[in-house]
Amino acid sequence: MRIVALSVASVLFGSQFASADDLPPNSTWKNQRGSVLTVSTVDANKKTFSGNFVNNATGSDPNCMGGNGFPVDGILRDDGSLVFTVVFTPCETITVWHGKLASGVLSAPWVLAYPIASGVLVNQGGEDTFTKQ
Repeated sequence: MRIVALSVASVLFGSQFASADDLPPNSTWKNQRGSVLTVSTVDANKKTFSGNFVNNATGSDPNCMGGNGFPVDGILRDDGSLVFTVVFTPCETITVWHGKLASGVLSAPWVLAYPIASGVLVNQGGEDTFTKQ
């Protein structure tokens, strides 16, 4: 599912890639809700990155908060933006962020999708501002 989500994000947001220098490996980013994005690896040749996301947003399903977090997969784009996804398996949700890096700040609108009982996907959206720690 993570590969499919990343492929969909790539199609939705384009396929031009950024310099891997924009997002260093072993970096930590915290958003205004207290959630933490940790970038573990960056593959400069493939223009991809991976890491971990710990959700600390108030009001979130407790099954998808804190703890060890959830895997992150992302792509870097030539325009300095990036796209990353997190699949919150216990909550049956997926979130896609598409953001722009500038001076240690990542501003990233997001879309979260989850199924309801009828099988219809419901979308929610918002914006996060991550600051490099």
